Amino acid sequence: MSARKIAMQAFAASSLFLAGQPAAFAGIGHHSGPPTWITNKWRGWPIHVDEPRGCAYNLENPDCVLGSRIRLSRSNYDSFFVDGNLIKWYDVNGRYCLDVAHGRTDRGAPVILWGCHGGPNQQWRIESYYKGPNEGITRLVNIGSGRCLDVDNPAGVGRAVLPPDGAFLQIWDCFPDKSYVHWRINQSWELRF
Repeated sequence: MSARKIAMQAFAASSLFLAGQPAAFAGIGHHSGPPTWITNKWRGWPIHVDEPRGCAYNLENPDCVLGSRIRLSRSNYDSFFVDGNLIKWYDVNGRYCLDVAHGRTDRGAPVILWGCHGGPNQQWRIESYYKGPNEGITRLVNIGSGRCLDVDNPAGVGRAVLPPDGAFLQIWDCFPDKSYVHWRINQSWELRF
């Protein structure tokens, strides 16, 4: 078998893994995939749920996280899992999703944790670049707005500055195919299983 054919089969298998629900994980609790750490490619820091002060998330008090902002953090880790076009928080019930607040589509709209309803503001498309100027970059595009998951990084506007610890996530215009480095820094993600 040629190296090209092997590479194409590996690519097809990885695409199928991200797009569908792998049989190996079907029926494990309420989750359809393994835990995933979504990390900023350039910082190597994961995203996490910014639980409100006084919120002791547990089975008796699960809804205190509703509306919580999502942050980039070097010290706090939360795992998620990809379920079709939804990105769910890896909690006991798998019922909370990455959500663009109030279905907004404007630049800077906050990304929060909300109960999964499958609306377009909760659906995300994974775009990975395998060649060209953006080779090795993966971005998450919100279906409802067509904008990308982005780290709020005012210091990086117009120049390449790494996002700060604790920065909130938002949606913003996706970087163009031939983009400036500062956009790619804020919108480049790795999904680590």
